[in-house]
This record gives sequence, C-alpha cells and structure tokens, in this order.
Amino acid sequence: MSVQVKLKGVRVAKGFSQNELARRTGFSLQNIQKIEQGRASSITFDALDKFCFVLECQPGDILEWLPDNV
Repeated sequence: MSVQVKLKGVRVAKGFSQNELARRTGFSLQNIQKIEQGRASSITFDALDKFCFVLECQPGDILEWLPDNV
C-alpha cells in the first residue's frame, strides 16, 4: 500500500507557483519541491492543513491511496 501526494497537480490547477505556495504556507521552497518530487517520506497533518487552507481544497484532493498490486 502507498499513498501518493498530488500537491503539484492541485497547486498548478489553482494557479500557484511553488514560490507562492511556500510563501503563503511558511514552508521553504525546498520542502515544497521535495514533497512534489516524491522525495518526502511523510507529510504532517499540520502541513496538510496549511496546504488545504491556502489551496482551498480537501485532503483527498492532495492525497491518493494506491493499493498494492496483489
């Protein structure tokens, strides 16, 4: 089982640059890039809350569960 973070898709759809999202959430540009490139091993509820607030979306818009192929 894995969870895919779809932050980039939501961010682009809402018309935000990585720099703007970083500025509005208080996260560094490097953290935004790391999350979008799938190099982050986890994302906190606090981060998810900030992304959803700024992007005006639901957690399910950013996270997608992908079942293991059996």
